[in-house]
This record gives sequence, C-alpha cells and structure tokens, in this order.
Amino acid sequence: MIVSADDVRRSKPDPESYTLAFARLSETHPFSLTAPGKSIAVEDTPAGIRSAKGAGLRVLAVTNSYGAGELAGADWIAESLESVRFSV
Repeated sequence: MIVSADDVRRSKPDPESYTLAFARLSETHPFSLTAPGKSIAVEDTPAGIRSAKGAGLRVLAVTNSYGAGELAGADWIAESLESVRFSV
C-alpha cells in the first residue's frame, strides 16, 4: 500500500497519511487488520514516528537517517532491518 503526499492534505508529522494507509489496508484485509495498535510502522525520522504514533500505530525505528536518541519516541529501535525478527 502506497500513500504519497498527493493523497493527503497534511504531511508528516500529521497522522493523516498513516490513518489513510491503515483504512485502505483494513478494507483489503478486514480480518487481519482490526486495530492500528496491533500494527507496526517502520520509520527512520522523528516526524515519521510522530505521524505513525498519532495514528495509533506502534513504531519500529531504523537508524538510517537519525541516531537512536533522536528516534526515542519509537517502540523499538534497530540499526538495520536485517537484525529484526518477528514471531507471531
């Protein structure tokens, strides 16, 4: 699912882009996407973290553009996606 700046009126850190993305995804996958708080956004900027958190999502931040200290608002912080493992 891609939501670009052309799809929303307000850009990050406003949560509109994540709110729209979650709404579109939950229409396509209504049984697996039941609540934003059960979903994860992957971000690498403080504005992106604020946007995703504002939409109610949990956030995995990757230290590509900013250091861990600047991404402290995320639920998890990783240096690389290669080191991330999920279990269901």
